[in-house]
Amino acid sequence: MAVRPPDDPFLIAKPASKLANSWIAGVLPILGNEPAFRSEGNIGVNYLEAVAPEEVIVELKKLKGDQALRNQILNEGRKKAPEFQANSVVQNWISLIEDKLIPLHRNWVSFPGARQRLFLKHRKSFWQGRAIKQKLSVKIGRKFDHFR
Repeated sequence: MAVRPPDDPFLIAKPASKLANSWIAGVLPILGNEPAFRSEGNIGVNYLEAVAPEEVIVELKKLKGDQALRNQILNEGRKKAPEFQANSVVQNWISLIEDKLIPLHRNWVSFPGARQRLFLKHRKSFWQGRAIKQKLSVKIGRKFDHFR
């Protein structure tokens, strides 16, 4: 069980480790409303979601009374677990480095210095804008997409 405050500004950057670890361990995950969990999992299929203590109790009662739901969540979690095992993660990193990053680096070092500096300046502006959007989203309580 892992439920963070919904106004945590760092949720956007948190990985789905708790979800993956629960699948690997073969336990029933009840997790908060976090982007990483929703991206990797499927609510009601391979994990349950709760954002308040009362909701956790509701979900626990639901699990207690529904063997089919418990089995479904555990079985679906078992199907997802191999994606997060150490050997899969290592292979994904190797693939990323060899197939994407090394070719990108070779391309990057072939650019003239002025082009590299211009690129870095634009990337910095992009990330600063993204950070401002995140802060606005937290302040106004909804996703802020006006600068797309």
